[in-house]
Amino acid sequence: MTKDLGVQNSPFLKYEVDYERPPAPLSICGRGYVGGKAVGLMYAAAQFDTPAWKGLPHTDLVQVPVTTVLTSEFFDRFLDFNGLAGAYAELDYLDLVARYLQARFPDSDRKLFSSLLARMDYPLAIRSSSLLEDNVNYSFAGIYLTLFIPNTGPPDVRLDHFESAVKRVFASTYNPNAHAYRRHHQLRGRDEKMSILVQRMIGKRHGDLFYPPMAGVAFSHNYFPWTSRIKAEDGLVRLVFGLGTRAVGRNYARVFSPTQPMLRPEGSVVDQIVRYSQDYFDAVDLISARLVSPAVTDAVHNNPEWSKVCSVLVGEELLQEPSPLGLRPGERPVVTFRSILRDDQYMPLVPLIRAVLGGLQESFGLPVDVEFACTFEGEDHRPVFYLLQCRPLGARAKHQHVQLPDLEGRTVVFSGGRCMGNGHRDDIRHLIYVSPQIWSAVPARELARSVGRLCHSLEGAPFILAGPGRWGTNNPELGVPVDYGEIAGAAVLVEVAAGRGTPELSYGTHFFGDLVAQDTYYMPVFPEMGDRTDEAWLEAQPNVGPEQWVKLISPPAGFIVTFDGQTREAAVYLGEELGSEAN
Repeated sequence: MTKDLGVQNSPFLKYEVDYERPPAPLSICGRGYVGGKAVGLMYAAAQFDTPAWKGLPHTDLVQVPVTTVLTSEFFDRFLDFNGLAGAYAELDYLDLVARYLQARFPDSDRKLFSSLLARMDYPLAIRSSSLLEDNVNYSFAGIYLTLFIPNTGPPDVRLDHFESAVKRVFASTYNPNAHAYRRHHQLRGRDEKMSILVQRMIGKRHGDLFYPPMAGVAFSHNYFPWTSRIKAEDGLVRLVFGLGTRAVGRNYARVFSPTQPMLRPEGSVVDQIVRYSQDYFDAVDLISARLVSPAVTDAVHNNPEWSKVCSVLVGEELLQEPSPLGLRPGERPVVTFRSILRDDQYMPLVPLIRAVLGGLQESFGLPVDVEFACTFEGEDHRPVFYLLQCRPLGARAKHQHVQLPDLEGRTVVFSGGRCMGNGHRDDIRHLIYVSPQIWSAVPARELARSVGRLCHSLEGAPFILAGPGRWGTNNPELGVPVDYGEIAGAAVLVEVAAGRGTPELSYGTHFFGDLVAQDTYYMPVFPEMGDRTDEAWLEAQPNVGPEQWVKLISPPAGFIVTFDGQTREAAVYLGEELGSEAN
């Protein structure tokens, strides 16, 4: 018997898998929807036994973690049992989370959860799998929660941690970012349901921490190649040390194309490699049951696998392989994955990723986006590539070539040479701007909420959002820590280098995925590389908005935006021309 598990009666993801016998090692509890994330993983896993898949190189190293799907039946029953079916429309999100955490599961469900935890006696990832998630048109990437629990201690403690995590994922169905995402794509919240993936967490214990040596996200299609030596169909990978949470967030990671793994977007100069390398990694603290982010240097003391993913910096200009004896005085570990990407000494990661992306794209019939984690298991340290998630990236029409016009005589507000996007817009009337001086002086959270209020006040009108550092970062020292929902309506995002606030070329992050899905243009501005910001013009413009610290600029003629996807050059300039046409 086959059944469309994710989205019956909808035009979204429609891959059929066997409902009664899901591919090992997956199992299903309940008779409701399993959601888009589960459908993608089940469909991908079903390919592993096909002759076409077995004929691909190194795919014998690919596995799916032990996973149990709790269908949306549990979500519906939880809401009905506690009278919470309409609570999302009555309560703000924090109050809703509190109500969910105070509520109880029916005794029959709690008994099933206890039985499940008795079988899955290892750290767990509790992942969302909503009805609308991971379909062709709307990925909802990074919108709903994934939580990690150590799953240690007495049975009642383990059950409490598990239930709390499931409740929080349930509540995330109605978080502000989800509301904004659905509103942006004209989707109705009442059509949404949440199922859960209970998945074995991949990694090993090192001291009190649990994490894998490598994790990441990979795309079979790269919509924004950073050099002519890379083609769109070559794909893209974003690789990190530790949990993959840093691969999909706006943090530094090792970005490469599977056809040119040693060709770095940031170049080959040592100080740039070090600057854009990963300083921290994510792990689960098995004692406190919290997600923590220690420094990479801390891993040297209790994780012998650090030398497989790190080079060492000697002085300021020399990167070399680490010594088998460990760090020597004056050396610093730098996460480069050079030994992993250069050859097959530890595992054939590059050809394996090419095979995985190519095989899954062929099966899905369109580009794919996968999340993965790698470990070295057993006495022989056999490499294993765990496929954690697989979603269709979505079909995109080929862009026409757009060239920058002659900008002589125009007021160019921003220009850059490393931009993401392709197209031309002349319908933008508003620019929201945060100056570097304000960013340095105003508390970060207060500034972020001010940006969010101003974005929402535009009520759907397209706008340009410009400011220092990285929009949406978790670290206020690197930019303005806005949430996705606060800036979801931006047509153009401009990030200007200022102090420590350096834009990141966001290839492969959920941020990147949202830009692709919404056709949002992205412009990082590096003045030291010849990019331009007309600060004098920006400072001279009146603030026509209600916020004290965030400037709303709305000139009568509006703005024109042109992005050349081939050269990656782009400009934001005023709509009116000076000279003869102005007469």
